[in-house]
Amino acid sequence: MSSSTPGPLATSSVLYAAAKFIGEECREKNVAFIECKARDDDPRVCLEKGSEVQTCVIHLLRSLTKDCPSALDEYSGCIDRQLSEEYMFDRCREPQAKLEKCRSTASESGSVVASAATRLG
Repeated sequence: MSSSTPGPLATSSVLYAAAKFIGEECREKNVAFIECKARDDDPRVCLEKGSEVQTCVIHLLRSLTKDCPSALDEYSGCIDRQLSEEYMFDRCREPQAKLEKCRSTASESGSVVASAATRLG
């Protein structure tokens, strides 16, 4: 994907599936944004920090869809199905483990996109 290509469709189930990675890899950007918001009530002051968070998340989602498309689809699909079945997320532990393993393998193998997302976070 080129940098001008929009990121993957970020449905709630995809964001939920990626939440652990977002929390790990975009933590610094998120903390800086939250601290900025706490310091100033004017939302314009923190626009750049918010943009940095968005960029980090988009890079991460691109990385996941490039490096682990089937694992991400399986896990987010499982999450999506559980939303209509009383939030039984324990049923999704196996696809979650597959996604985590894939992400770990992609990061260790030096995936260009995975490495870029890690540096941004």
